[in-house]
Amino acid sequence: MLTNEVKTEAVQQWLMDRLDQDLAISDWTSTEFSSALSIKLRRREIGEETKSWALSYFGFHKEQSFSVFSVSRQAFQKASLFAGRPSLNLRGSDALHLAICEEFNAGMLTLDRRMHNAALALGLTSELI
Repeated sequence: MLTNEVKTEAVQQWLMDRLDQDLAISDWTSTEFSSALSIKLRRREIGEETKSWALSYFGFHKEQSFSVFSVSRQAFQKASLFAGRPSLNLRGSDALHLAICEEFNAGMLTLDRRMHNAALALGLTSELI
């Protein structure tokens, strides 16, 4: 949503279409976002100024526009179970996102087909952009 990507416009439009809905992210999303920006900086895909702006903008919208789910110990335990299922083909970080969705009975929006398919296999609601 905040950096130049193939699906940036689609994600921005998806969010604009749902401004009146109760949207949520987790504290884990903040970790993932910060990591993604650092990777982009190391690869020289963005500069320090863009990274700082994106983190600031994200932090503002996190507080103003979203409910924020805390990550519980139970979510980590459930993520371990999800990640341990070879048929789901999940990385640990993606398993944690899905465990949080399950805990809060929340749907998932993702660009990742593998995570989308795993969510559906787990009986979770998922929308793929």
